[in-house]
Amino acid sequence: MTRRHETILSAAFAVWGLAIAIALFTVFERPAPPEQLPGLAKTLNFDAHGPFRWIAGLMLLPILLPLALRPVARRLAGGAAWARNAALVAPLVTLWLVTVRHYDLWWTILPCALTIAACTVLRHRELDFTRRDVVLIPTFMAALLAVLDVRYMPTTVAIYIAALLVFGLRIAVSFIRAPLPPALAFIAAPLGLVLQTGFFARDQRTFGWHVLAVVVITPFLLRFLLKDARRALLILTFAIYPIALYSYSNAVSTTTAEGRARVNFFEDGHALLPASEYLRGELPYRDILPAHGLLEDGYFDYLVMRAGNVSIGARAKARDVIGNLACVAIYFLALATTGSPEGAFFAVLLSFLTGVYRVHVRVVAPILTLACIAFAVRARRWRWFAAAGFGCVLCGVISLDFAAYTFLTLVVAVLRNQRAFRPAVLGLAAGVVPLAILLAFGGILGDFVRGTFLETLAAGPAYTLNFFTPPAALAKLRAFPDALAALLDRDSFLYLFWCAAAVFVGVTVTRRASRRLEPIVLIGVWIVATAISYAERHHLYFGMVAAVPIVYLVLRLLRRQRALAAALIVALVALSGLTIHIGIVGWMRHARGPLDAAWVEITDLPRARGAYFHETDAAFVASAQKYLSLSLAPDETFLDFTNSGLLYFLLRRDCPIREYEVAFYESEEQQREVIRRIEANPKVKAVLVPATAAGRFTIDGVPNADRVPLVWHYLQARFQPDFVEGDVVFWRRR
Repeated sequence: MTRRHETILSAAFAVWGLAIAIALFTVFERPAPPEQLPGLAKTLNFDAHGPFRWIAGLMLLPILLPLALRPVARRLAGGAAWARNAALVAPLVTLWLVTVRHYDLWWTILPCALTIAACTVLRHRELDFTRRDVVLIPTFMAALLAVLDVRYMPTTVAIYIAALLVFGLRIAVSFIRAPLPPALAFIAAPLGLVLQTGFFARDQRTFGWHVLAVVVITPFLLRFLLKDARRALLILTFAIYPIALYSYSNAVSTTTAEGRARVNFFEDGHALLPASEYLRGELPYRDILPAHGLLEDGYFDYLVMRAGNVSIGARAKARDVIGNLACVAIYFLALATTGSPEGAFFAVLLSFLTGVYRVHVRVVAPILTLACIAFAVRARRWRWFAAAGFGCVLCGVISLDFAAYTFLTLVVAVLRNQRAFRPAVLGLAAGVVPLAILLAFGGILGDFVRGTFLETLAAGPAYTLNFFTPPAALAKLRAFPDALAALLDRDSFLYLFWCAAAVFVGVTVTRRASRRLEPIVLIGVWIVATAISYAERHHLYFGMVAAVPIVYLVLRLLRRQRALAAALIVALVALSGLTIHIGIVGWMRHARGPLDAAWVEITDLPRARGAYFHETDAAFVASAQKYLSLSLAPDETFLDFTNSGLLYFLLRRDCPIREYEVAFYESEEQQREVIRRIEANPKVKAVLVPATAAGRFTIDGVPNADRVPLVWHYLQARFQPDFVEGDVVFWRRR
């Protein structure tokens, strides 16, 4: 075994030699000397001997370094496992960073040399590394951001400094005698991430030194103070990891980097137009149709703005705060599924790195409900099905599509576990009965039923896309098994993952599964059910939870097939896009204001404050504001025929119809209802029409005039051109 370890260490040192050779590129890249013979090298002004010297380094250093460090490899091979593993990892990290920034020669040599030297000197000392040392990863995250904040430097250099700092702290803490494992002394260090979030002013969150103080000081204090291991593990599992993940997601977000949220003029109108109507005293479903769901389409924003100021910035902050709980929900789903807080942490981290994570209010409740189901079947705590039943109703209040996926999963879970029937029904009743009473008391129960189960579902065909649009890698490799080569392509992975999930569910859903496997079966059902969202709008909503079954598989393989687990971990690292993620984090950490000059503020409209608009949208708003302020009285309004419903909110005008998008009134009956409402409302003095046939916001490129020809003919007959400026075209009522 010692000989095998020595061979592996020699391979690691060969990798280090390769990294140093790559970094020598800048040493040999010199201007051409005056006496150099004419040629391409002379034309490009570089020393023609440089490539030969560099290639010689690439050939010789991977051979010479393991040879020179053979005594070190022999000593480390006979030492503690932690020293051997750290010496293996250091060259790999060095190779990673040198390929990112290959001209840092000394940073390629010194950090790795210090790490190997420390491991060699301390190789016979047992530092008690365990799986609890995963807490060092969020500690490193906090330290990395702090180092970037303290002084402007390349991100690769900051990684070296932060990694050496955390590694040094871990070694130092282990020298202090205490009854608890050294890793538990770091449970407060990740809380430094809280100080780096957007909840603090820019100068406060980018100060850096206060976070470094938390990272450096708290491990030594807790090493002396902590005495109860069980309590420390509970705090780490149910508080520190969720808070650290939430804080990191917030700290590295575009909103935090820029200081304000960006407005998606089309999508944000789906919620802010209904919210605007609620602020005017109108009722959901009766006066305005919240097609995605009551809370998702406006009521959440309405409650936020009623409690604070009425602005798009206040609404965006609230959505960011609540929507970012999605990472906490994924954590608890993975925890309920695997029983491992470390596995749950890695599941969320994998979602971050692969770019599938989304900050969205509508996904929090469904994922938490799925977590309740997973915990109930894994722990045989059937009472948790009551929480799951209630959660399904809450999902329906928030977002109809996710409610459907989650309710279907609940039904399958109950069918597979008969003892869950009674608590699930009680939970559903606890949600449905009060909701029905509230809707009936508000006089909109019938409108809710009609709008949810008739009008919204009827609009589905208007939004359906084509059958399938493969990503580039799958388009080239369509045939099985060739398509498996696209597994490591980030754009293709989720498609192949969904196929694997469908096969897995097909095999397991009709069979008995063990307590450990049952949560994965039900998560698979939820994943398969979300195919409905792809059939309509090509959404891959399940991507946020895809990491949960993957981490479950890794944990199972680590117990039984460690070689396969190692191969899978390597594949996940390759898939994760770690370099891209770290690069973006380092770039955004130094941002001041919008990262793109095309994003601007609108300061002359109170409701537009606190957010960035794309300059084309800002110009559109300015032109619309000009016309309405000059041509319409404050109590008069217009009909939007461009799917720009956000204008109603920004310009404080009444929406004269129930639908915020043209595609929702395509049927003949609904078109005639829209015409009737406009005809009966004398306050509708103008109509905003597309400047071109396509317009700014058509659905799938189909002109609105083609979608609702009756309404279009009516508008042409009753309104006449009155104003044109850029993309803004208003017709005035005859």
